[in-house]
Amino acid sequence: MVLPISMAIGAMLRRQKKLVQGSKTYVVKASEVADFLVLDAIIITRQGNNFLAFENRCTHLGCRIREVRDGLLHCPCHGSRFNKEGMPAKGPAASPLSRLPSVYSSESGKIWVRI
Repeated sequence: MVLPISMAIGAMLRRQKKLVQGSKTYVVKASEVADFLVLDAIIITRQGNNFLAFENRCTHLGCRIREVRDGLLHCPCHGSRFNKEGMPAKGPAASPLSRLPSVYSSESGKIWVRI
């Protein structure tokens, strides 16, 4: 009984892209970020070897963004759109997405995002 539960929890944590226990830091493999990587709490965008991280909350009313279409992040609640720099491309959101501190290491191929 304990083994199946442990395996399910382990799989769930892997799907969350390894939230480091005891801290508020996501560790993500850079190879997993094509143009956008949308997770529950964060969004990472990529332009070459430059990565930006954002809090996954629309600046209009705080809805979670779930979809990328036509090169833009789409908020499901009221139709706001954001570009790779987190800037609003279509309202009603007027403010950019909240940036999060992040560090990319080309040696390890990983990105650390502090939330």
